[in-house]
Amino acid sequence: MVHLRMFRLINISTKWSAACLPALVLLLCCAYLLYLPLRARYLLNRLEAVQVSHSSFEDAQRLAQEIGAKPSDLGPCDRSYCYWSAEVNNARLPQWWRGLGVTFAVNFAVKDSLVEYKGAWYAIGVAQDAIEVDPYRSIPSSVSAGVKEKWLRQRDGDRIVEEPPTGKGWDISYFEKNGSRELANARFVVRMTPRSPAEDWQRYTAFNYSCLWKYEGCRDVRELLPTADPLSSEQMNRVGPRQ
Repeated sequence: MVHLRMFRLINISTKWSAACLPALVLLLCCAYLLYLPLRARYLLNRLEAVQVSHSSFEDAQRLAQEIGAKPSDLGPCDRSYCYWSAEVNNARLPQWWRGLGVTFAVNFAVKDSLVEYKGAWYAIGVAQDAIEVDPYRSIPSSVSAGVKEKWLRQRDGDRIVEEPPTGKGWDISYFEKNGSRELANARFVVRMTPRSPAEDWQRYTAFNYSCLWKYEGCRDVRELLPTADPLSSEQMNRVGPRQ
C-alpha cells in the first residue's frame, strides 16, 4: 500500500513537472526579452551621472564600475586618458527570430582628468555575425549621439571650422554591384555640446528599444531612432543604376 501511494505521488509529480516545464521556459524567454530593453534604458539613464567638462576621472571610474563598462584595450586607462564602453545586444536570441540583430552601447571618455565625451551608439548587427566575405552587410545601419566640449571638422583644405552646438546629419556609403550603386551603410550622427538644448539630447536619444526583442528585428536607422531626420531625396537618388 505504501509503495502504491509513493508511485502515485511520483506519477503526479512527474506529470506536474512536465506540464510546468513549457510554462517555465516561456517565462524565462519573456524575462530575457524584457531584460534587453531595460538594460539598454538603464545604461542610457546612468550616463546622466557624468557631465562633459565637469565630471572627474573618479566620477567616470565609479560609473564604469556601476554599469560594468570596460576600458578600451587599445591604450592605457588613467587620468590622462581613458575610454569606457558598455553594451547590450540580442546575439543570444535565435537568428530566425532576431534577424540581423542589434547592438546598443554607451561610451564615455576622460582626458586630462575630466570627462571629455559621452555618447550612445545603436546599430543593426552584432559582432558575432560579422561576415568577412561581405563586410558591407555586417553593420548596414547605425545611429550615434554624442556630447563633447568642442567638435572640430576640417573643411576647404586646411581651414578648421568649429561646428555649431548641435550638428547632425547622414553619412551614406555605397558600393558598386552589377553596374548599380547599392546602399552599403547608412549612419545618422548627432554631435552635441554642453551648450546644446536639453531637448536635443532627449530627441536624438529617443531610441526604439523594441528592436532588441521584436520578431525579425529592425532594418534601418529610422526604426532604430524614429526621431532621426529623414534622408534627403538627393541622397536616396544616389542609389540605383549609374547615370
